[in-house]
Amino acid sequence: MTRYHFHAADGATLRDSEGEELPDIDAAKAVAPDVMAALLPMKRHEFWRRKMLSVSVTDETGRLVAVITATAPWTLSPKLMWRPKTEIRPGRGPAPGTDGAAFRNTRRTTAPAGPG
Repeated sequence: MTRYHFHAADGATLRDSEGEELPDIDAAKAVAPDVMAALLPMKRHEFWRRKMLSVSVTDETGRLVAVITATAPWTLSPKLMWRPKTEIRPGRGPAPGTDGAAFRNTRRTTAPAGPG
């Protein structure tokens, strides 16, 4: 069995000096997301301030075998924050039981044609 180390980095590196004995690289890769999941609650303030947290996996010789990284967006696009006022079913209009106002407002892209 090989000893694998799980180092965390959020701008500063937290080195895992103990490591964990695992049968192979695939087992180490399987443990890396669990390490990330355990670290995120503890490092949540640093994560949102620095927008990144990563876990690097090295073997007992120091060779890098895997990296898992979580990132947060620097800014949110207005498109990501938009939510329709009513459920819009593609090609069929608003869902039954809704007033359809949001659907009508999103469908009109130009002013209605006037007489003549």
